[in-house]
Amino acid sequence: MIHAIYRHHWKFLLTLLSIAGSINIVTESASALNITRLSSLGNSTNAANNFGAEIPAYDPSSRKLFVIGPNNRLDIADISNPASPIPLPSIDLSSYGAGVNSVAIQNGIVALAMEANPITNNGSVVFLALPNLSCKTINNLCL
Repeated sequence: MIHAIYRHHWKFLLTLLSIAGSINIVTESASALNITRLSSLGNSTNAANNFGAEIPAYDPSSRKLFVIGPNNRLDIADISNPASPIPLPSIDLSSYGAGVNSVAIQNGIVALAMEANPITNNGSVVFLALPNLSCKTINNLCL
């Protein structure tokens, strides 16, 4: 059994090496990048008021940024003017699940993957429709 696993890993490594040999990897030093900071969100001294940015999703039609973080809420900012973003009211997601795992947006629909409590149970997907963020939930999906 150990010999078979070893042989499998060896084939996998050879495959990776052959793929890596056909990919041109470009590296640049940090000094070669020219990054200009426009602004930031979440400068509050109260951590509960800060944007806890883990996963962002941007909607180009509304020019809004939707961000999830560790606070089980959806933070929203109007970034029509990126140099001066405007925080909008957050949406508390605790009634939909134990935590939010991901956010995506397309065609005016914000989709949020919600974790169940306990984590081994099926989660749910919460859909929020722009512009008023009305809610629809689909339960019992394995996420």
